Amino acid sequence: MGYGADPRVLGNMGSITTGSLNIVRTNNNVEDMLTLTHTDDSYISLQYITSSTSLDTATTIDLFTTGSYSGVIYDYTLVNPGNGARTGQIMAVWDNGNIEMTDVSTPSLGSSTPPSFTTTLSGTSNNIFNLKITDGGGYSFKAFVKKI
Repeated sequence: MGYGADPRVLGNMGSITTGSLNIVRTNNNVEDMLTLTHTDDSYISLQYITSSTSLDTATTIDLFTTGSYSGVIYDYTLVNPGNGARTGQIMAVWDNGNIEMTDVSTPSLGSSTPPSFTTTLSGTSNNIFNLKITDGGGYSFKAFVKKI
């Protein structure tokens, strides 16, 4: 195991290399994202995101270029202090411009109606993934994101 610079990102000293895995902070501007690269150059990204929602209309809470990813998993919590809370997992997969999403969650605590989620692909090649929350007024969304 070694620690040092990632040769692909100039000035990035956030890299750890094992015999078969390179763990890299891929972007100096995104400190909450790590990329795990295998010796066959396949990779996944791990990230922490958080968003406060103040609107009852659809609000984007995550947006990224799909690149070589074919799916994403969000392990999340939704909390609106005194009004409601739940935890769950959103799983989405896409191929050839088609997308499928599943949200598996605990029953909601509290009296308010919990928010719901939608996913879309957009862009000229359907290469932009978008996760939106609807009726999220007052809820805080926190998630550990695995882009695979």
